Amino acid sequence: MCEESTIGLADASGKVKDMYMQCDEEPIPDCGKEMLHEMLDGMVWGFHDAFDQACSVMEGGVRTRRPLLLLGGHGTGKSAFANALSCVLLRPVVTVSCGKVLIHGDDLLEQVAMTGKRNCILLFEEIDHAGPDVLRLLLRLSDNMTAGRIHDGMTGEVWDATACTVVATFGIDGIIPTILIDRGLLIPFPRFKASDKVLALKECVIPRTIKEMGLTGKLLFSDDVPAFIVSHSSDICGLREAVWSVAHVCRKMAEANDVKDAMDVGIEDVRKFLDLKKPVTPDFEDFCSAGLATGIGMPVSGLLDPGTFTIGANLSDGSEGVDVIGSCDDSFKASCHEAYIAARGQADWMPGAQTRMHVTISFSGVEDLSGPSAGLAVAVAIYSAFMGMAVPPWVAMTGTCSSKGKIGKVGAVEQKVAAAQDDGCLAAIVPEANKEDALVGGGHIKIVSVKTFDDVVELLQQIVAEVSEYDEAMAQEEEDDEEE
Repeated sequence: MCEESTIGLADASGKVKDMYMQCDEEPIPDCGKEMLHEMLDGMVWGFHDAFDQACSVMEGGVRTRRPLLLLGGHGTGKSAFANALSCVLLRPVVTVSCGKVLIHGDDLLEQVAMTGKRNCILLFEEIDHAGPDVLRLLLRLSDNMTAGRIHDGMTGEVWDATACTVVATFGIDGIIPTILIDRGLLIPFPRFKASDKVLALKECVIPRTIKEMGLTGKLLFSDDVPAFIVSHSSDICGLREAVWSVAHVCRKMAEANDVKDAMDVGIEDVRKFLDLKKPVTPDFEDFCSAGLATGIGMPVSGLLDPGTFTIGANLSDGSEGVDVIGSCDDSFKASCHEAYIAARGQADWMPGAQTRMHVTISFSGVEDLSGPSAGLAVAVAIYSAFMGMAVPPWVAMTGTCSSKGKIGKVGAVEQKVAAAQDDGCLAAIVPEANKEDALVGGGHIKIVSVKTFDDVVELLQQIVAEVSEYDEAMAQEEEDDEEE
């Protein structure tokens, strides 16, 4: 029932105890706030302003008596924040609920009462999925009038829970009851940007992990490794998977080598110890034909590796329009219709375009497709078919595409770009809104960002022209060699 955690600095508890021996009832001094920041660096990165707000609420123990409402997606540091407050305030964390489930023994209030008398932190997790019993208890604890008279079902006594600190977490799309917002302090935990993750690994996670494993001065990570680890980690887990990857690589390097002198840790070492697939150099020539485009997919389950796939657009006689074959959801089909309108809007202006045809969309290299993130690849495949223009398959792309040609933001771009590079692609087209994250995933792959389908068409014409010039130059060179 009661979980006491010490996290971050190895000697944090001792320092906090010494500090509180002298200022038990006083506001948290500045050194306490600095310690909170230091303990959380690398786990929840970039939220110091939020911590300062929370500390201001926590000053003087629970003097303000307002619940903390932590709003953010998975892996953004909400639970780590609660545990860090536990360490700084010397109070145990009691998990009261997780989603719809009240965590209790024979009587929840009796269990809470036993720990509540110790001025604990009461943690309500995933409240956006909570049942009525959970919300009822949370509302009672968030009101000073009712929190002061909580009935103990075991002893029949009434106890005062106002000394407890109430912390509740909500998902990014969670709906927080208005009455809770009025009573509490809302603290947002935004999603990590890829560049934030890289910075956290460079400045905090890697140095801390090396120090904790006693490998200081023995392992030296190359500058490109943090970005590589981030681009090959799950996008929905915050820093958790990246932190695990760093620790795993350090451990494996130490086990595989008798580490006496300094050793460099490069991308190939990380690829080996994380069992990542090796990059390939496919022969694209046999696949270069009109009506095809290379997309980049992220499995819905998140359990499989991202990778490239091929979108095909086949023209046939019949009613004008588009249909889709293959296993896909309604949102993907809707995105195909949007992409068809955008592609046709461009091709109708071009001489020689065959737009008055029926278009059938198919795909290969992936079992099924869902969501609108392949809309850009679909639009390019359709435009390619209309124009009879072959788009090089080593140009991968991801992004939504509206009927008006606006290229929209998608998720997990750093992982997608890294997957395209591993599959041998030389260039990746991404939405302008995703450019910063895409640069994290790219190594030698060229990143091109676009805002509209007009930009895409202009880019494709440039690429096709350059490829044509290169092919002509190579053909001429072979002809000259034969003459000699």
